[in-house]
Amino acid sequence: TAPIMAVGAASLAAFEDVDKGMDIVITKTGATGEALESMENIVKDIATSIPTSFEEAGTAVGEVNTRFGVTGEELEKLSTQFIEFAKINGTDVNGSIDSVQKAMAAFGLEAKDAGAFLDTLNKVGQDTGVSVDSLTALMVTNGTALQSMGYSASDAATLLGQLDKAGVDASTVMTGFSKVQKAALDEGVSMQDKFAEALSSSEAAIDTFGAKAGPKLYESFQNGTLSMDMFTAGATNLNDALGSVEETFNATVDPTDQLAVAFNELKLVGAEIGEVLQGQLAPIIETVTEALRGLKEWFTSLDDSTKQTIVTVAAVVAAIGPVVAIIGTVVSAVGTVISVVGSVTSAI
Repeated sequence: TAPIMAVGAASLAAFEDVDKGMDIVITKTGATGEALESMENIVKDIATSIPTSFEEAGTAVGEVNTRFGVTGEELEKLSTQFIEFAKINGTDVNGSIDSVQKAMAAFGLEAKDAGAFLDTLNKVGQDTGVSVDSLTALMVTNGTALQSMGYSASDAATLLGQLDKAGVDASTVMTGFSKVQKAALDEGVSMQDKFAEALSSSEAAIDTFGAKAGPKLYESFQNGTLSMDMFTAGATNLNDALGSVEETFNATVDPTDQLAVAFNELKLVGAEIGEVLQGQLAPIIETVTEALRGLKEWFTSLDDSTKQTIVTVAAVVAAIGPVVAIIGTVVSAVGTVISVVGSVTSAI
């Protein structure tokens, strides 16, 4: 009986765990029928292929479908990449999807660009130490200014990462860039030439970029932390870092992670058993509930004296049970001792 009860309890627990992920998909997408079934299968495939929870897989699938409108293989691939991206960067998968989608929108990127953009953000974070959350926030804040200067999403991410590494406030620099761009247009010179002129001296840098950012920016150029190449639009491509997320994630997978995947496969089997158990248990529980409801009504109808007697007797019976078991054990032990003593006496 004990092993059967254990399997039943584990199966019901597994069902609840798996069901959490499926419920998240429903609440995030409102999907039904075949569309829902397809996404639920994707959640199962992800949870049994990489170390993650069903809940996190459900969150990724539901949010990616809602934010990017993708389905099928594209949904599974992008959801998997977001989970990997969040894990290696120590971020929340739901928050990552939200912030990345906003940064993509700021630069006019489409769903098909999402994978390459994640690789770019991950590589910039590794090269500069900037957190990916900060990086996407900076891209949203300064997207208009950067695009007006011809910067692509990959150019912007690289530049903003380098500025963060140098300790220069990006927003202040963007204000200075606007001045440089306007001056270049007014004088009919290239922006690069005007930018070089603005950084020709500490005074010129202060005049263009302000008293706070100017000296820091000038110093960063002088010591080589920053260079003119970093400020050149078109210097990078969104596909330059392809595979960065997957390669980094795979390098972090250890035997513990592999065990987590195996447990998720076991949970799926348990969840199927749990689902059947719930279907079979429901009518039984309903019958027991009705019986208990009748017992309650009967007990409530009794007078206080009778209730007190019943409660007292029940308490005595509950207390006697373990005592009887202990007495039985003691009697058995005494019998064994008497038997041994008899044997010893005979031997003597």
